[in-house]
Amino acid sequence: MEYILLALLLIVLVLLLMLLLRPQQQIDTQVIADSVSKDQSQLRQEINSNLMSQIGTLSQTLNAAQESASKAQRENLKDISNHFQQLRQEVTENLENVRKSVDDRLRDIQQSVDEKLQKTLEDKMTNSFKMVSERLEQVYKGLGEMQHIASSVGDLKKVLSNTKTRGIVGEIQLDAILQEILTPDQYDKEVATRPGSSERVEFAIKLPGNEAGGSVYLPIDAKFPGETYAALQDAYMGGDKTQIDLAYKNLEIFIKQSAKSIREKYVEPP
Repeated sequence: MEYILLALLLIVLVLLLMLLLRPQQQIDTQVIADSVSKDQSQLRQEINSNLMSQIGTLSQTLNAAQESASKAQRENLKDISNHFQQLRQEVTENLENVRKSVDDRLRDIQQSVDEKLQKTLEDKMTNSFKMVSERLEQVYKGLGEMQHIASSVGDLKKVLSNTKTRGIVGEIQLDAILQEILTPDQYDKEVATRPGSSERVEFAIKLPGNEAGGSVYLPIDAKFPGETYAALQDAYMGGDKTQIDLAYKNLEIFIKQSAKSIREKYVEPP
């Protein structure tokens, strides 16, 4: 349609040029004007008609395209909705299958754990009963030993309650200590450490230092302050500071008196 309009415009222009190129005396201005006006009117009507026709065609085309697009959109939305519905159903079914599988697996694990716990518990109970039995046996054995020790302690207490026997026990202990730390030629037993004295000390350690080349004796006498030391222990157990101080003072007096007695009887400075 556009090409036709262009062709008509070209024809009108050619006619105008032909009229303009004629001799002046042959030109009828009014005729040309009327012709041009008429042609323009016809051309305008044709253009308007063509435009209206094209607008109508374009409107119909747009309406058809819009309707087609709307229809396609509705169909696509319907397809998408159906697809999502199907997908939702598949996901739900898959989740249900997964849940069942997990439940079954958890049930198997729980059963396995219960069995292992039961076995472990039984083993531990068996071992515990065994250990308890062994410990009870050891306790019974220990009770027997404790009874024997208690009997021995009672006998020892009887021995230590006598001053003479207590002194003998002290000598035995002192002899055992000297045997562990000294050789037999480094000390003597029952030695008169002071010349002209009949007093004999139980043990005397030989020390060098005599100008004549002999040995200097260091006298050692065993003392056993049983009652005094026991009183101090009882005072500590009772937590009475006055009794503790008193018992400590008595023990100190005993030690000093024993040291004085040893010095007077046995010590002979070189």
